[in-house]
Amino acid sequence: EAAQLAEVISSGAAPQLESLYMHYNSIGNEGCKALAAAIGKEGGAPRLKLLDLQRNQIGDEGLRALAAALGEEGAAPRLKTLSVDRKPAELEAVCEARGIELRIKGLSFG
Repeated sequence: EAAQLAEVISSGAAPQLESLYMHYNSIGNEGCKALAAAIGKEGGAPRLKLLDLQRNQIGDEGLRALAAALGEEGAAPRLKTLSVDRKPAELEAVCEARGIELRIKGLSFG
């Protein structure tokens, strides 16, 4: 479950994590918010380069939470690629500002 994974990430127990493929897990908004909180915590995902959240029934609410988390100082500092199903303006702006490639269902922006 996404909440359990978020606890592991938040605790700092996965410092070597570089890629996280969560596609097709139906985590929804709540799961995305839990992951966002973990990733947004400084030191939570220090080496994460790729985060794939496509096909998870995540709406704008969950993606806005992810955008807010990624906007925090120290949040996933090495993140280079983010894959999601839609791109609310807040998420697009954070990715552009941080130089994160935003992929939407196989399309690339940035």
